[in-house]
Amino acid sequence: TDTRLLFKRFIDAFKSSDNKRDFLNSNEEFQTLITLVDGEATPDEIRSFYASWIERITVKKIGSEDNLYEIALQSMTKESSYSLLNQYIEMIIRKIHHDALNNLKAIVDSKYNELVEQQRTLERQAEIKLLVEIEKAKFALEIAKSAGVTQPIQTNSSDEIFGIELDA
Repeated sequence: TDTRLLFKRFIDAFKSSDNKRDFLNSNEEFQTLITLVDGEATPDEIRSFYASWIERITVKKIGSEDNLYEIALQSMTKESSYSLLNQYIEMIIRKIHHDALNNLKAIVDSKYNELVEQQRTLERQAEIKLLVEIEKAKFALEIAKSAGVTQPIQTNSSDEIFGIELDA
């Protein structure tokens, strides 16, 4: 896979609200915060709390170049922000690797199935050709017997043992 495509997938995955939500749901530090808020908050307040944290995970394009981005995750402290950002990046990288491997597996499976079909087609063509050659040999043998030929005769003009042409 092209590195630019992988990078684009990383950025897209980093921006994904679903990935942010999955990260927050699986993150121990965030879950500790949510349990503190959860007891006294309404469902709307909890949704708002999630939304505010999702907005804290950001990616911004820097300048006009396609490969420069600023990624950030804002938490309560700079240490927490750094730790959470690294954990989120690791989660996104695992997801991108998993997706890339699944794509590669799909390509390999597709090519494998294509080759299996090609093999079946070639085997069937070979079977048909063999049946045709067997029928030709039977006819040639019958013609040779009818002509009184009892021994193989090699001629210079043909690869056939009994030099009796059926296609002419």
